[in-house]
Amino acid sequence: MYFGDLGGFLHAVRPDGTRVWSVQQSSPFSKSSPVVRSDGAILIADFDGGFQCFAPDGTRRWRVAYPGFVVGTPALGDDGRIRVLHYPGVLRCFNEDGSLAWQYQFQGQLENASPVVDGNGTTYFGTFDSGLFAVSANGQKLWNRPVSVGIASTPILTTSGSLVVPGYERQVLFYGTNGVLSGRVSVELRLSGGMTITPSGLVLALSGSGELYAIQTDLRIQGGGWPMENGNTKLNGRARSRPTVTLVDPDPTKVHRSEEHTSELQSRQYL
Repeated sequence: MYFGDLGGFLHAVRPDGTRVWSVQQSSPFSKSSPVVRSDGAILIADFDGGFQCFAPDGTRRWRVAYPGFVVGTPALGDDGRIRVLHYPGVLRCFNEDGSLAWQYQFQGQLENASPVVDGNGTTYFGTFDSGLFAVSANGQKLWNRPVSVGIASTPILTTSGSLVVPGYERQVLFYGTNGVLSGRVSVELRLSGGMTITPSGLVLALSGSGELYAIQTDLRIQGGGWPMENGNTKLNGRARSRPTVTLVDPDPTKVHRSEEHTSELQSRQYL
């Protein structure tokens, strides 16, 4: 396990909790999680707009820095390139040696959402006020769809070629990778926590106040590169209190044409 701290230390820890090594840099590391490449290299962002690569033994290989700061956790594609969101509004793609492959500038408020990359190298990410974006493997905008409820956390790519998007204003949205909205499910509280899909197809979405919503679907998470918190179903965040699980609308294809249709949902509490 690897993690960085505000003191500028990057730590490597064994599963039993014993330390392998710790190295210190001049810049404190951000809240962004590290990413591990197939060759064992560790990639991690710092608070000074930098992005660093370390060898498995803790030796730093390179660092690049840009104005602003890194938002969310970078996404590693099957092509070996890594996508990084920089505040106030730039998606950058780096080669394995740290050189810049391309960058895409956009207008939009970034919250805690991380980018995700599909098998074709297309990058998807959400903004709070400018909707959902898809950017091609060579850095060209494919589409941008407005999302009136805002996006404050990371979308999920599925094996069926769809995107599950956590809408901040109490909705889980379902899009095709062509940007077409196929359905939405309304929930009671704002969604600003993480989201994942279990092996049985249960979409789990966490509200900012600690309520966990479970939506039954037939979707599965897409394999491939490392989109961090959505790369597998084992989210290791610790809630401050035991959350309430609410099972809502078993049919994710139901499209609610207005806010007034939320009464169509069948909700039950499972404590």
